[in-house]
Amino acid sequence: MRILVLVLGLLFFAVPSWAICTTTTANLSQTTIQMAIDNAIDGDTICLPAGATTWTTTTALTPSVTLDKGITLQGKTSCNGSPVTCTDGTIIYDGTTATADQTLVDYRRNAA
Repeated sequence: MRILVLVLGLLFFAVPSWAICTTTTANLSQTTIQMAIDNAIDGDTICLPAGATTWTTTTALTPSVTLDKGITLQGKTSCNGSPVTCTDGTIIYDGTTATADQTLVDYRRNAA
C-alpha cells in the first residue's frame, strides 16, 4: 500500500504545471482549427503547431474562426536562458480588413 501511495505521489508531482493538450492540430489552417474548436468541450486545450499563417474572411463582419467555448488555444513558444527570453513559434496574422472595434461599431449600426 505504501508503494502505491508513493508511486501515485510521484506521478502527481511529475505532471507539468502547464496545460495538457487535449487536442493537437496538424496545421494552422482556419478549417483545421475550427474543427478542433467545434469538437472541444469547455476546459479543453487545443495545442497548435509552430508556424505562421494569415487568416482571412470572404465576407465582411465574419470571424476567421468562431471561439464560443471556455477553451485554450495554445501555440508553440520556446523559452530559454537567464534572464529568460521567449520566442513565439505560432503566429497567426489578421488578414481581415476590419478591426474588432470596427466590427463592433458596424454590428451596433446594423442592429439598430
